[in-house]
Amino acid sequence: MVSPVTFVELGPAFQGDELATERFLKQARLGTTEFWSGADTVIAHRMWHDHQLKRRQLNIPKRPVADVLIAAFASRFRGIITRNASDFRNLSAQLIIVDPCFVEATRIR
Repeated sequence: MVSPVTFVELGPAFQGDELATERFLKQARLGTTEFWSGADTVIAHRMWHDHQLKRRQLNIPKRPVADVLIAAFASRFRGIITRNASDFRNLSAQLIIVDPCFVEATRIR
C-alpha cells in the first residue's frame, strides 16, 4: 500500500501525471486506494510530538513532517519498505522497516 503522502512525493518522477504514477504502482502491485484515516492523524500527531521532544533533547536531525505522515500511515499496515530506512528508525519503535537495498545485498551474497 502506498500512502497518500508517498503518492504525492512520486509526482515529480512522473512529470505530474497521476495516471502514469497509478499505472506504475499497479504494475508493482502496490495499492493506492487506501485513504488517510483519523487514526493515522492521531498516530502522526503523537509521532511528531515525540520526534520534536527527542530533537530538542538529544539534538537529533530534523525530519520533514512528510516522513512522520508516511510512518503513521505505514503503522496501520505494520511496516514500511523504503530505501531511506534511517529516516524512519527514530520515529516508531514498533514500525517494521524493510530496506530493499539491504535485502538485495543480502540475497546476492
